[in-house]
Amino acid sequence: MKTTQQVGPRRRFPLPSVPRSARVTVLLGLIGVALVQAPPPPALAGKGLGPAFVEPTSLHSQNGLLDATLVEKPGVAQVAGMPVQDVWTYQLGEAGAPNYPGPTLYVQPGDTLRLKIVNRLPPSIPPYALDLVPVPTPTNLHLHGMHVSPLGNSDNIVISIPPDGAANQYEFKIPSDHPQGLYWYHPHRHKFAREQLLRGLAGLLVVGRPDGGAPELNGLRQRLMVLQYSVIDNSTPPAVMVRNASFTGVPPLIHYTVNGQENPTVDIHPGESQVWNLCNASSNGYFYLLLRGLNGASDQPLVAVAQDGNPYTKPVTYPPDKPVLMASPTP
Repeated sequence: MKTTQQVGPRRRFPLPSVPRSARVTVLLGLIGVALVQAPPPPALAGKGLGPAFVEPTSLHSQNGLLDATLVEKPGVAQVAGMPVQDVWTYQLGEAGAPNYPGPTLYVQPGDTLRLKIVNRLPPSIPPYALDLVPVPTPTNLHLHGMHVSPLGNSDNIVISIPPDGAANQYEFKIPSDHPQGLYWYHPHRHKFAREQLLRGLAGLLVVGRPDGGAPELNGLRQRLMVLQYSVIDNSTPPAVMVRNASFTGVPPLIHYTVNGQENPTVDIHPGESQVWNLCNASSNGYFYLLLRGLNGASDQPLVAVAQDGNPYTKPVTYPPDKPVLMASPTP
């Protein structure tokens, strides 16, 4: 799901005039692109804040090429403010650290993207398996929303990479006229993709500018936000990410995160506008966008310029009492 490809460079619209905020806190999940809003009372500055917002690790193409090795492997990753075991992540090389979410890949139209995917995932239980016996876990790679070849070692979802260190060398030729914007990558192996997404295997792919290159947004700070949810059992140390993603009977165990953080705090200078590019990288997760000022009030309107990769003909302002729903993507 291309959540925020944003606005094409030839599409023009007037941005509405809104007051700006000095600092807001991100709650639950986010969608669309937001330009944000009114200043909080100065006396509350620094109180009741969540963790400072961080963006995922990033890789950038050089001289028309991005070449990397991503190892799918369980490990201990920081999720919702705690070290969690059995998180499945994309690690940069065999000795790389776990990344939740995966590294953000920055490329340009006309570039070549080479990704070697190494499968070191443990056995898993396929959906609807009646005997609940774990089996070897195959995997593959899909570039969600990208306009690239589905054949050979490109965006071919029928490729199957077995576990125990097997690998596949992917090569994606990105067309020179490819739309700029925000895309994402994840496994797409039939019967096994859902658990791999739930455990953390997803990352962003940015072609050109994440906002699509609209001139009206030139010079504004870009934020990238990956929305995920996970089920974590921390009843007894250590905390462990578990397979069961049912919403029945387990609300205390479910954690909704933005770049792996719960309720991060985003700093904004007075009078500043920012472009927030958001991607629902979950499996069957639904998110609402809610901004809360330092005074605790949810009184911040949002201005959206695109959704699901489709630019709006004019900005849409969402009042504070109308949260914006971001539906689940289809892997």
